[in-house]
Amino acid sequence: MVCSDPKSLINFIYPHFDGPTPPTEYFLDRVILAARNTDVDDINEAILQ
Repeated sequence: MVCSDPKSLINFIYPHFDGPTPPTEYFLDRVILAARNTDVDDINEAILQ
């Protein structure tokens, strides 16, 4: 999948993540792969905001 911005990627992979903390099983079938650590850091920061 190609997304134009990190927010749309996060919303596609982790729908309904803005509510209470989901159970651990929620993350078992969801992953975002990135080639560079700087991209990973940016995506992780966006998810945690």
